[in-house]
Amino acid sequence: MAKLPPMDGIWRGTGWMNEGQGRRQMTVTYRVGPFLDNTVKVIEIKGYLADGSVGFHAFNVISFDSEEKKEYIINARAGGRSGAFSFKLAPGGFIWNIGDADSGLRYTATFKGGTWTEKGETLAPGRPATTVSEFTLQRIGDTDWPEAGAVPPR
Repeated sequence: MAKLPPMDGIWRGTGWMNEGQGRRQMTVTYRVGPFLDNTVKVIEIKGYLADGSVGFHAFNVISFDSEEKKEYIINARAGGRSGAFSFKLAPGGFIWNIGDADSGLRYTATFKGGTWTEKGETLAPGRPATTVSEFTLQRIGDTDWPEAGAVPPR
């Protein structure tokens, strides 16, 4: 997990997504922390609409399969959907795909100077990628989540 970009902490920013209801502007928060002796990275994402309601909520876990596949995997859950997907390190960030490298969804994140930018694109063979989401977040602080608040033995 040490090879992952500096993700831990609390992040906030703005962006938009298009999930069938049209393009929706959001204030987005990410809460990221290590878990299970830093063998997994836990990520909670919330997208708040202008009226303060939650327009998007996701929960992701990144892990490294050191035994069999020797690769990173992201388990992603949002909107009643879930799955385990390919997750690859890239210069200054990462890329993960729902589907394969040329069909489905691709999410590309980069980190630079306390800024996290992320773009989601739909992919289809023979067609250019179409952007379906973009977020720019600033790191606003530390967090002891998800380890904090564990139930003590007594």
